[in-house]
Amino acid sequence: MNKFFRDCKVIIICHYNNAKNALLFYIFVAMESPPFSFTKAAVSELLRLTKTLNIADSQGVRVGVKGGGCSGASLIIGFDEINENDQLFDLSPFRIIIQKGQSMYVAGMLIDFEEGLGFSFNSEPL
Repeated sequence: MNKFFRDCKVIIICHYNNAKNALLFYIFVAMESPPFSFTKAAVSELLRLTKTLNIADSQGVRVGVKGGGCSGASLIIGFDEINENDQLFDLSPFRIIIQKGQSMYVAGMLIDFEEGLGFSFNSEPL
């Protein structure tokens, strides 16, 4: 089973709305770890970049989606400041940052690094 699904805690709240005569379900997902994983090569490269670029302690590794254009959305990884609308995961020695609402786009990904090609996002089998 994929690590993302093992680490999720799901809360379902059921509510009956008299005015609409409808049964409503609210689903909340709480994650203890990022919904993706890194290969050893990716972690090594992030460590190297952290030291080489003198990344500030206030920054973390942002993983997410950059919108639009003709080719659609692109998956991204980079160092960034933490914003109010972010989810944080402590994956020592890194803080992983994901913008709320973007977890579904990176869920189940394996982030790899290959010299000359850079970082890549690959789907892990479920």
